[in-house]
Amino acid sequence: MQAIAKHLGIQVRYEHGFGLVPAGGDEAWYHVLVHDAAHTTYVAEQNLVTDPTPKDIRHPLVNEFFSGFDGRRYISRQRPN
Repeated sequence: MQAIAKHLGIQVRYEHGFGLVPAGGDEAWYHVLVHDAAHTTYVAEQNLVTDPTPKDIRHPLVNEFFSGFDGRRYISRQRPN
């Protein structure tokens, strides 16, 4: 049986074929800012679920990636390459 943790967070970056993946090494993984925490985590695409009631996320890195929250979504901060 597989346990899936429920966390509120924001997807900030996509990576393809992240690290050593037991099944489906070609799977998409996302870098997520975890709500009410200082850490981030990687989540496989198959474990991401869109929240039907978006919420403001409290995380110290939010302002590094986003310029604001309009009540429905975060506005991406344009960053030079």
